[in-house]
Amino acid sequence: MPITKVKNRFPPVSRRGLSKFTLGVNGLNDEQIVELLDAYQTMGKLIERLVGRERLYHPQFLAGLESALKEVAAGRTREVKNFEDFAS
Repeated sequence: MPITKVKNRFPPVSRRGLSKFTLGVNGLNDEQIVELLDAYQTMGKLIERLVGRERLYHPQFLAGLESALKEVAAGRTREVKNFEDFAS
């Protein structure tokens, strides 16, 4: 069977006027990327509900997650508004 070259479905994107985030994703605008990430999160939540966290994640990750959730509930966290806040 001969190999057929598949054309790219997306036309070339001009880099002018696009955000840094969009530049790495050919053919998608910021709104489409947000929709894609929302769908990804929705699928992740559904899989977590159907399969269960215990089967999806390593015990060490679950322990760290529980610890972080307790810190948030106890108010031992602070709001981060930018990367500089995060890094400090």
